[in-house]
Amino acid sequence: MSNEAQEYEYSDDEILDKAIELIKKGSTEEEARRKFRLSEDDMDLIDFVINEL
Repeated sequence: MSNEAQEYEYSDDEILDKAIELIKKGSTEEEARRKFRLSEDDMDLIDFVINEL
């Protein structure tokens, strides 16, 4: 097991907020991903925010 911390890269909060709002208004996650050029880390965070909070 590795003790190295995993680093994540996220977009700016403003971009993430806009993407979340777009998804909540009915767009798909893929549409938001393409529109805002979101990373896989961004999408994981967005999925958590929408589904867990």
